[in-house]
Amino acid sequence: MNILKFLIFNFSKAKIHLIEKDQDLKKCIYQISKEKHIAVDTEFIWRDTYYPRLSLIQICTNKEIYIFDCILLKELAPIREIFENNKIMKIFHSIRGDTSVIYNCLNAKIMNIFDTQLAENLISDHNQQISYKSLVKKYFYINLPKTETNSNWNIRPLTSDQVIYAAEDVRYLISIMKMQHKYLLKNRLTEKFESLCLNEKNLGETDPSLTRLLRLRKKNSNLSKIEESFFIWREEEAKRLNVPPNKIFNEKNLKKLKKVMDEKKYTECKWIIKDQNSRKIFLERFE
Repeated sequence: MNILKFLIFNFSKAKIHLIEKDQDLKKCIYQISKEKHIAVDTEFIWRDTYYPRLSLIQICTNKEIYIFDCILLKELAPIREIFENNKIMKIFHSIRGDTSVIYNCLNAKIMNIFDTQLAENLISDHNQQISYKSLVKKYFYINLPKTETNSNWNIRPLTSDQVIYAAEDVRYLISIMKMQHKYLLKNRLTEKFESLCLNEKNLGETDPSLTRLLRLRKKNSNLSKIEESFFIWREEEAKRLNVPPNKIFNEKNLKKLKKVMDEKKYTECKWIIKDQNSRKIFLERFE
């Protein structure tokens, strides 16, 4: 990137808008719906629940950055319409996590996508997953601060540092996409790239229980039918309570649980399934 391009880019930054009210949301979505491409990122918490807790959705156009506060906003359906609009390209960096959050929280299947991480893998001809910070440094010689990486995105009000950090996560994606897209076209890599993007998107939009089950089968070639049934029940119970599956019982205890049930030593379930109500439901089903 030559010095002139760098200076033009660096001094014409998009304006940040923090959207916390539903009436403002609708106005912004109307403006976004006119765009041909937008950059997208999300901030969320996914530690002590089965489903992610969506905090922010950041959308950047050529001139504006919109940060939608998904905790304060009551009606998020208009944002879902943007994601499902096939006429607008949605640019992400490492799409699988974001599509999983958007799918689980908004019930939206994203159409027309571009993943800058996957594009860079093809451009650099390696399978290493380049970070967004490294990508920005490569293309624009800018070192992004990562002070809010472990920020608690559920606390309100947001700090100015959090808002700026969230905005920076989408600010450069459109420009990076344009440069990457030229390379992919020139080297006839677009078809391969689109296939990779679609695969990542589909993985993100797969039910987490199915993803975990497939991973379990891959790790355990001798997995029994009853062990699989216990595992599926664990996922159902975790969904019902909206807790991580290991809160129901730890996956490493799956074979021990089978042994306990085979030997009818039901009282020993207490130390495997510690929640009394969940244990009762389990025994009623499998005893």
